[in-house]
Amino acid sequence: MLKTQKTAPNHIVDYYYKLKKQPYSKRDKVAVIACMNKLLKVTHYLVNKNELYDYAKSPHS
Repeated sequence: MLKTQKTAPNHIVDYYYKLKKQPYSKRDKVAVIACMNKLLKVTHYLVNKNELYDYAKSPHS
């Protein structure tokens, strides 16, 4: 996701950079694991609701 962020923006990458930019920056592995957790939750929601991912609809937090 980080490599393709320019062609396909998503809120998981935004979350990663938010974690890295905080006053006490998270280490790379900690930030990646947090992003994987968020990805699993988003995927679970999309599968259950039978929806496609849309960056415009996603919460940008």
